[in-house]
Amino acid sequence: MTATNAAVVAADRVLHAQMGNPRWRGQRINEQLTTLRQAVGNNPRLPSKAQLKRARYTPITLKWRDAAELSHRIASNQLLNQNTRDASTYGVIIDVAELWERFVLHWAAQATAENVIHGTKATAGQHLLRSGLDPGAGLGRLYPDIMIGPIADHSACSALIDAKYKPLTDPRGVDREDLYQVHAYSLSFKPAMSLLAYPLVHERSARAEKLSPWTSTAGSRLDFLRLPTNEQDCIAALSSWLQSSEAQSVDRAARW
Repeated sequence: MTATNAAVVAADRVLHAQMGNPRWRGQRINEQLTTLRQAVGNNPRLPSKAQLKRARYTPITLKWRDAAELSHRIASNQLLNQNTRDASTYGVIIDVAELWERFVLHWAAQATAENVIHGTKATAGQHLLRSGLDPGAGLGRLYPDIMIGPIADHSACSALIDAKYKPLTDPRGVDREDLYQVHAYSLSFKPAMSLLAYPLVHERSARAEKLSPWTSTAGSRLDFLRLPTNEQDCIAALSSWLQSSEAQSVDRAARW
């Protein structure tokens, strides 16, 4: 496994040089890399393909074989490679929707002093339905992308964001399943406001954004917002959205 570990660490070095920021890895990958670096050092020599082929794997470690081969191509700057003998092509598929979600999560944390968490199975998970016979039984787990100001058990929050890596433009508008999803989130987690966050597409109109905020039949505030893809403008847009909720709350309290 030494050759495998070295290939993965070497690939991470190349990717880090391109990304320029270690926060793209995530906690789990950082933990894995720390273990690998302890075995092969911070700057291991890239093993040859022959060395990788000689590596032996157990049924438990077999999953590392493909990771080692891909890592070797990354570290060799052969991210996209075609084999002319068998006409096979190797490449990398990047989940851009996941990257967009992480992007919005990171900059949302910069836009507010409140606690911001990533909605996962470990941090959230309200059920859409509860059994009438067994209160502990539920159907339809709900995992909003981003929860702002969650209470201690994460069953409610002050604001909620779901990131969508797709265009918000007319005449397409908001996809029906996304509308139902954010509405279900707002009913379950009871935030003061909920947001569907899209990447900004210039020179295209978006009725859903132009007429925001919207109010559901249950009285929940729902917004649709296209966010800039650069750091400062994205933070400013999210901060403005959050402050609009605070201003609305103050105005409502004054009228009461």
